[in-house]
Amino acid sequence: MIPSFWGKRSFLAVILTLGLAASLWPSRPDATVSVMSVPSRPPSSSAMIGDYGGEIREAKPRKDGIHHIDTPKMIQRLRELKVNTYFYLIWHEPTDWDDLRREFLPAAKKAGIQVWAYLVPPSEAMEKASEPFGTDYVAWFRAIGHLSRTFPNLKGVVIDDFNDNRGFFTPRYTERFWQAGKAENPDLLFYPQVYFPGITTDFIEEYHHTIDGVVMTFRDDKYRNTHRLQSLPGQVEQARRLLAPRGLPLVLMVHASKLSATPASPTVTYVDKAVRFGMDALRNQRIKGLITYVLHKVWFPEVKERLARSGTGYASVFVSPNNLTRTGTSAGFRQRIRLSPSSRYRFKFSYMSVYPDQVPLSQMIGQYQMQLWVDRQLVWRRDLVTQDRERWEDQTVDLTSYLKGKPSALITLCLTRIKNGPPAWIYMGFDRLKTEGFTLDNPDFESVKAWTAISTSPGMIPSMLRFDSGRRIRVYITVLRLYHAFDLYHRLRSEVHRPLIRELAERWMDSMVEGKREESIRQLEEMMRFLATESEFPPQVKLLLQCREMLHLLQVNEAPSVLDRSD
Repeated sequence: MIPSFWGKRSFLAVILTLGLAASLWPSRPDATVSVMSVPSRPPSSSAMIGDYGGEIREAKPRKDGIHHIDTPKMIQRLRELKVNTYFYLIWHEPTDWDDLRREFLPAAKKAGIQVWAYLVPPSEAMEKASEPFGTDYVAWFRAIGHLSRTFPNLKGVVIDDFNDNRGFFTPRYTERFWQAGKAENPDLLFYPQVYFPGITTDFIEEYHHTIDGVVMTFRDDKYRNTHRLQSLPGQVEQARRLLAPRGLPLVLMVHASKLSATPASPTVTYVDKAVRFGMDALRNQRIKGLITYVLHKVWFPEVKERLARSGTGYASVFVSPNNLTRTGTSAGFRQRIRLSPSSRYRFKFSYMSVYPDQVPLSQMIGQYQMQLWVDRQLVWRRDLVTQDRERWEDQTVDLTSYLKGKPSALITLCLTRIKNGPPAWIYMGFDRLKTEGFTLDNPDFESVKAWTAISTSPGMIPSMLRFDSGRRIRVYITVLRLYHAFDLYHRLRSEVHRPLIRELAERWMDSMVEGKREESIRQLEEMMRFLATESEFPPQVKLLLQCREMLHLLQVNEAPSVLDRSD
């Protein structure tokens, strides 16, 4: 937990004065997600950059026994991030609606922050619904529309998982609650949250007259994970092209925290690359907005994710719940070993597995096997569901007959699909490898070295998962740095009319979205010199101060990001 005295000062001020040695620039900044190769245009003045959820609650309950939204701390964090938009989730406590009306909206209005009410759908409201109107969305839109007349910074409504609830949200019913909101305030907007597979021609044709835009949360569908980003550019472009003919803007939401039914939270590197891509799409007006999904604003180790048998890392294979793997496909890790003559070769290792409890074990048994191979020989196998979930088991295998007389061999640890079965997300791990008669490099998976990840199916994802006790704060700082950069870029493009400065701002933002740290520092320093010394251009005191602040954010010492998995 961050010391309590930090809350008395701007977190950014602490960074700038103390030179916080957290990773402000994740290691391996060379992005694998390409930026869009289109001419840059000034960002729209209505460009939305913000956050969803991750609310801070008061440390002590009020008289009603509830920990209410801590509005002062929330506004402080949002201003610190330089966001202009916040998606306010009404769900966790029955007082969230009143906290929004009475406390959060007035404070956000004063801070210049636009707010969108975020509601849960019926599929998430079976045990706990958004209060006080539950699943009466006509009442919700009427109340939110009425409230937005008092607080014009209340811009609209987002409904989560809209596409998965289309049986409830029929076009006719959607039109009813959409019109109820418009009747109260014609400017009230409705953006359903829809995952990429749901953004189709049929969906748009059915709903285009009752929605004002779409929020697309990226999760590498159809493979549903926060490990990979390669499909992000293509999905954004396809969604944009489908929505554009109807004049419907696209807002991109990227995960800054854990996606359910996955083995681990997204790494700092993942968030960094995703936000950089979103910034580039936003400045080129390919998207209307960029929102981080649950950027945590209180920082402590996510201890439930410390699953390694030893140390902080382990080798994992994750299978998404969409049942996209075929019989015979596999994924895992392999390493070539060099052998010296020995009378005995033994291999000890630990393994564990996780699988959903909603699927009967009788249907899961026999679907997947954990396996050990030496060259092309299967020497050990174990069914995925033969032991307790998340419980490490130790295994010793005698490899003498498989290794004797060989100068080298290929060791493979993997998960293999044996037979078809019901859709289910699963993952498993190997860790704490010990050998007798030969040696392995990186036996505890504390780095990405020595092992080669293999997969014969995009639905099976091998990954080195390493627990990062500082992940939350490092993700926050990463997003803070990038959002500060976009805010500065927007100001330079909109407030400075000298062509040279505007051109320098474009080149600087190119370097930022491409992850070129040293080049971006040099370009920022060049812009500062022109802002301060050009005789034909009067000094812009506020811009110079913001440039210096940005420069310090880029120059703060970097802590090695040794805990990131390979993306």
